Amino acid sequence: MRLNIKKISLLFTGCILFSSAQATQITIVNQDAPGVGLNDSTAVTPVTGNPGTTKGEQALNVFKAAANYWEKRLHSPVEIKVNMNFAQLYCTANSAVLGSAGATSYSKDFANAPEANTWFPMALNRSLIGTGGSYSAGNNADINAQFNGGIGQTNCLAGKSWSYLIDDVAPLGNQAKLYQTAIHEIGHGLGFATLVNSTTGKKGGYTSGGTFYGFDDQYMKYLKDTTSSLPWTAMTDAQRAASAKNTGNLIWTGAKAVAEATPLLTAGKNGNNPSMYAPDPVESGSSVSHWSKMLSPDELMEPALTPISKAQLTTQAFYDMHWVDPCRITKTLVAGQWTQISLPCVAPSNANTVAAVIGDDMTGTYGTDWVVYSYDPATNAYVDLGTGGVMESGKGYWVISVGSSATLDMPHNSIGANSSVATECTSTNDCFDIALATKAGANQWQMIGNPYRDNIKVADIRLHKNTGSSTCNDADGCTFNDANQNTLANNELWSYNGTSYQNLLLGTDIEPWTGAWLATLSGADGSAPELYLPKKEAIPSYEEPNY
Repeated sequence: MRLNIKKISLLFTGCILFSSAQATQITIVNQDAPGVGLNDSTAVTPVTGNPGTTKGEQALNVFKAAANYWEKRLHSPVEIKVNMNFAQLYCTANSAVLGSAGATSYSKDFANAPEANTWFPMALNRSLIGTGGSYSAGNNADINAQFNGGIGQTNCLAGKSWSYLIDDVAPLGNQAKLYQTAIHEIGHGLGFATLVNSTTGKKGGYTSGGTFYGFDDQYMKYLKDTTSSLPWTAMTDAQRAASAKNTGNLIWTGAKAVAEATPLLTAGKNGNNPSMYAPDPVESGSSVSHWSKMLSPDELMEPALTPISKAQLTTQAFYDMHWVDPCRITKTLVAGQWTQISLPCVAPSNANTVAAVIGDDMTGTYGTDWVVYSYDPATNAYVDLGTGGVMESGKGYWVISVGSSATLDMPHNSIGANSSVATECTSTNDCFDIALATKAGANQWQMIGNPYRDNIKVADIRLHKNTGSSTCNDADGCTFNDANQNTLANNELWSYNGTSYQNLLLGTDIEPWTGAWLATLSGADGSAPELYLPKKEAIPSYEEPNY
C-alpha cells in the first residue's frame, strides 16, 4: 500500500481556514552565611557557560547546572532538595577535601517500596512514594552536599583553583572542575553509594551509638563477587569485607547497566559485568561506592574525576536501582491516520534520525508504509524528512503508519529537554525556549510541540519579543490573549485529533508527544519572538516527619 500524500496537504488547508506525566526539579538550597561561599561577592569574569559576575554566583550557577544534569536523566514527581555549602573545608598547603555529598537519611518499607526490608536513599524514597512522600524527622532536604570554597587561598592548595566552566572539556592541570565534581557528588546523594562498612562488611547502616540495623540497601543488591559467586546480600560480614578489596572481581549485576556495558565498555569488565572499585587495602569513602578506575571509556562515578564522562553506564545503574527513566513514555499511532507529534525528550546525537527515533517502531517500508513530514516556514512547504532526517525537541511533525498501528518510544539514552531560567518563564522549574518564525505583513504558520514527558500548563505559556517596543518585551512576556491583541500571535494552537482540529489553548494542559500549528502575526515580524514552554511544577514536598 502506498501513502496518500494528498491527505497531509488537505489537513494543512483545513488549518489555514481556522486562523483569523511531571518534570524533575532538583533545587539547590544555599546554606552559606552572608559573604561566604555561595554568597561571596568577590568580582570575577564570566566564563564559558557561566555568566556569573561574582565568585558566589558562579559557584551557584555550577551547582544549578549539575542539578539540571540529573533532572534530565532521572524522573521524580516531587521536588528534590540539596542543601549546599561552599565554605572552606579541611585544607593544607598540599592537600584538601574537594567536596562530599550524601543522602540525608534512608528509609525502608514505605508506600510503593519496590522491595521489602531494603534501605532507599531519601530522594529515591520520596520519588517512589510520590505525592505522599515527606522528609524524615530532623531533615528538610534529601541530600547534604559541601564543597571546598577555599581552594587556591593561602594554605589551601595555593596555586590550584576551581574551574567554574560549565562544559565537558577537561580542566587545566592546576584546576579542578567544579561542575563535574558537583555532578559526581550529587550522584552519591541520589543513591550511588552503599551503607555497607567496607572494612568490617557490616550492612544496613548504624545508629549514633554504633548499632547496625542489618538490612540490605538498594545499591548493595547489585553487587556480586565473582570469586565466591555470591551476591553481597547472601554474604557474611567477613565475606563482604574480603570482597570489598577483591580487585577486579567485584561486579555490578543490574540488568540495565550490564546491557549497557556489553557494547559500551572496552575495558573494566569482568565477563559482561562492569567492575566496581575494590582496591586492597580498602579506601574509606571510595571503595565499593564507585566504578573501577579501569573502565574505558571513563564513567562519571569513578573514584577520581575523569576528563570527559559519558555517564551512560551510571544512568542505567540508577534505573536498575528503581529510578524512573524520564524518557520511557510512549505514543500510539492509529493505523492509517495522520498524527501531529513532537518528541518528549532529546534523542542522543548518534540516534536522532527518523530511522533511529521512529523507524524501529514501524513496520514496512518508508515512503510506502510510513512517512514523516516536517514543515518549513521559510518556504511554506512540507519536507519529507526521509529516514536520515534529524528530529528535534520543540518541533512538530506529521507521521502516519498506513497498514497497522504503531507505538512510538524514544531511543535508548535519550534525556530530558534542555530548559533555561528566564524572567518571562512562569515556572520556577524553568522553560523550554522556541524561536518563532515571522513574515512581513502576513501570518506565518509553523509546527511546534511539547518537548517534555509531562503535560504543559496552557495558562503558563508565554511569548516574548527580543526587539521592538516594550509590549511583550518586559519581564513578564505575553499570554496568548495579549499576543493576539498586539498582533504578535494567534491565541489559537491547533492540533489534529484524527478527525478534526482542536484548539489546545481551550484546555488546561498540553500532553506529551503533541505537535501543533501556531501562527505568528504581522506585528511580530522583526521582533525575534520566542515561545516559553514551562516545565510542569514538581509536586511540593511535605515537611512534616513521616518515618
